[in-house]
Amino acid sequence: MQNEQAQGSRLIGVIIAVCVIGVVASMALPSFQGQVVKSRRADAKTTLLMVMQRQEAFFTENNTYSQDLRDLGYSSKTWNDSSDGLYQVRVMADSGDCALPACMRLAARPLANQSQAGDYEYRLWSTGRKQTRDGTWSNGWK
Repeated sequence: MQNEQAQGSRLIGVIIAVCVIGVVASMALPSFQGQVVKSRRADAKTTLLMVMQRQEAFFTENNTYSQDLRDLGYSSKTWNDSSDGLYQVRVMADSGDCALPACMRLAARPLANQSQAGDYEYRLWSTGRKQTRDGTWSNGWK
């Protein structure tokens, strides 16, 4: 009889331990996933900086920026995948406040079918201005 009670109490102890682990895991998993998304934003930022560096080299040789990313060695004129393939980057169309040849701005958006889908969009101007969009545009990168 005592052996059966000992086995029963061990089983209850195991069940309690599994429940505690489950609760802790359910609380930690969303935080972990959020940190993974946040760390992968570096892919967009790094790619924007690399494209800007190529634009600056192009500007040095041609005295203008290019709206065609093929001029910078990319495969497509407009949207090109980032280094890790989580975002796409392109040169934005001329606007009154930032027009070629003296100014240029880049945009990065998350790919819809990747882990970053629905995350922030980023912009980078040749003037150094940075923006993040998470519904509305705000200055700086998050």
